[in-house]
Amino acid sequence: MRVHIITDRFSTGGGIEHIFQLVCRMQTVRFEIYAGPGEAEKKFRGLNNVSVKSGSYAKAAKESPPPDLLHFHHLKPLFCYLFLRKRLPVPVLYTAHGLHARKYQFKRGWRYCIAGSLRRAVERLLFRRLDQIIAVSRADRECLIQSYSMNPDRVTYIPNGIQPPARSPDPAFREQFRIRWGLPKEAVAFVTVARFHFQKGYDILLPSIRAVASGNPRRPFGFFLVGDGEEFIPIQNLAEELGISPWIRFLGRREDVPRLLTAGDVFVLPSRWEGLPIGIIEAGFAGLPVIASDTCGNRELIEDGRGILFENLNSRDLAEKIRGVLDNRYPLKELAERLHREITRRYSIDRMAVAIQKVYRRYAP
Repeated sequence: MRVHIITDRFSTGGGIEHIFQLVCRMQTVRFEIYAGPGEAEKKFRGLNNVSVKSGSYAKAAKESPPPDLLHFHHLKPLFCYLFLRKRLPVPVLYTAHGLHARKYQFKRGWRYCIAGSLRRAVERLLFRRLDQIIAVSRADRECLIQSYSMNPDRVTYIPNGIQPPARSPDPAFREQFRIRWGLPKEAVAFVTVARFHFQKGYDILLPSIRAVASGNPRRPFGFFLVGDGEEFIPIQNLAEELGISPWIRFLGRREDVPRLLTAGDVFVLPSRWEGLPIGIIEAGFAGLPVIASDTCGNRELIEDGRGILFENLNSRDLAEKIRGVLDNRYPLKELAERLHREITRRYSIDRMAVAIQKVYRRYAP
C-alpha cells in the first residue's frame, strides 16, 4: 500500500510527532510525506518505509501511478487539494488535530466573528468532500457531527498515541538539572511543553505565576517552559514586565522531552483549546501529575480524578491550583498513578496504529 501523508511543515510539535510515531509503527505501508521545510524533517530521513518530499504537494499530482490513499494532517494543503481533486481521484482522509476554528471563540470583535463564520463554512465544504475524518478526541468527533453536520459513519474517533519512553527515571539527571538551574531539593519544578502560540495560553500562565510568587508561597518553585514559536519573544518580554523572570526558565525547543519530564514534579498545560495533547500523554507516561485548563482534549485525558483542572482562561483559578500543589493539598502521587494507568491502557502508539491501519484497509484493501 502506498500512502501520501500531507501536512503544512516539518515543524516540531504534536502533529508532526503524531505522523512520525504512525509511520514508524506501520512498516508494511510505503509512505511519502509532503510538507514544507522544517527542523523535524531529519527525523524521517533514514526510515525504511518513508520518502521525504520537502516542498509543495502539487508535485505529487504529477506522479504515476498515483498513491492508494491521501492522508492530510493540515487544512492548508487540504484546501489547495480542492484544485487537484479531479486530477488525482483517490480516497482522501484527514486527521483533525483539534478544530482550530475554535480560536474565534476567544477573539473579540465583529471581524473575528465574520472570520470564524467564513472559516467554518470553508471547513464544511472541505469536510464534505472527504472520504473519512479521523478525530483525535471525543469532543472533536461530537463537534464534527453536530456543528459541521458530518455523517457519523464518516468520522472515526482514534485518540493520539505515542511510544512509551524506554528510559527509566534517572535520579542523577534530576539532581543535575536542579543544580544547573539553582532549584533547591525541596522546590517544586513545574514543566510546560507546548509551542509558544495563542492557543497554548502562556499569557494565562504568567499572571498566575506572578500571583503565586507575590503571595509568600510555603515552598520554593520554578517553571520550566519548553518550546518555541511565534510568541516566544513576546512571552519572554511579558515575564520581564511582570517581574517573574527569577521563577521562569525558557528552555526553547528540546529533543529530550521524555527525559526532561523526569526532572519535573508537575506538568502544566494552560491551553485555550486542544485536540488531544501529546504533552499530557508524555507527562502521563513520565509519571507526572497534571494541572490543565478545563477545555476539550485536556478534559478527556485528566477528568475523573486523573489530574487537576482549572477554569479555562482563569489565571486566578490556575494560581489557586498552583498554590494547592505548594501547600500539599492534592494527592499528587495518586493523581499521577491514575493518569499513568489510563495513558498506558488507552493511548499507546500500537493502539493508534492498528486503528488507523483498519481505516486504510477500508479504502485500499
